[in-house]
Amino acid sequence: MNNIFTRIYALLLILFFHDANSIGISSTMEFANESGDAIFTVTNTDNVRQYINVIVSEVRVENGQLTYIPYNRENVADWELEVTPARTIVDVKVQKDFKASYRPKGQSVNLKDKVFKLDIIPTPYFKPGEKVNGAVKFAFGVSSFIIIPAKENSSIQYSVIYEGDRVHIKNLGENYFTADMDTCETGVSSTLRGSCSKKAHLLSGRELVIDLPKEMKNKSAINILFSSSNGKVQQSSTFLNKGK
Repeated sequence: MNNIFTRIYALLLILFFHDANSIGISSTMEFANESGDAIFTVTNTDNVRQYINVIVSEVRVENGQLTYIPYNRENVADWELEVTPARTIVDVKVQKDFKASYRPKGQSVNLKDKVFKLDIIPTPYFKPGEKVNGAVKFAFGVSSFIIIPAKENSSIQYSVIYEGDRVHIKNLGENYFTADMDTCETGVSSTLRGSCSKKAHLLSGRELVIDLPKEMKNKSAINILFSSSNGKVQQSSTFLNKGK
């Protein structure tokens, strides 16, 4: 009980707080292994201990857009992703590994990727009786997506429209893929490729409109390399500028 009051007291000091990213995460996207497990690492970059709480949401794609179903007491029976630890204290400048484990209900086989979002929420933590000195950073959380790949990679299916200043891409298949776009001239150096290329990540069913940087706009065509999560399935295509 004292711990709860201590954390509440720390939050009441918000007038003395200044905004900061007090934690870091190893990756904003992780893929589970064949056993359904994924490891991500949280680092406390602040100068105070952080109480970490992990909130899980199932991610679904509806009409091309992401929707989230947060785990709560009302849907406990439907939970399929477990995070350990779900709550913990991370000391100053310390890294802590978290494990996300997918445990499907029943014996169903995933024919389509399953996706979850983890919101990692930090709160400054002080021991009972510990004095709070100086300004305390108000910590903002970070998020990571956990993708449970389907048991089999289906073919990459998509629709693409290149309009000169933007690209419309829709993932029509059952699996996540990346879309590496480029309008680079033949033989361009690796140091200059960053200005004529861009990468997008699309979950199954996801639809994106991607604004292009100045160097990629209004070209006659754009090249796109589509790759599955494990890189085993790839397709490359060239799309003409429909805006011309």
